[in-house]
Amino acid sequence: MDGGQLDLVGAVAAVDGSHVVRARVTGPAADAQPLGTQLGRQLLADGADRILEHVRSQQIEHRPADTR
Repeated sequence: MDGGQLDLVGAVAAVDGSHVVRARVTGPAADAQPLGTQLGRQLLADGADRILEHVRSQQIEHRPADTR
């Protein structure tokens, strides 16, 4: 934070590092929540949704069987 300005940087990466999506937003610190939302939406628009879906599908495939 510099002079009341907040600089948020976010990234989503594939587990193997083959794909990385990065985004950055800057604005007044008083607007931290909307800035975070904007950052998340930008990451998703840039392809983070596809990376996250792939990770989720891999977790389901590799989940151990229920041993109850």
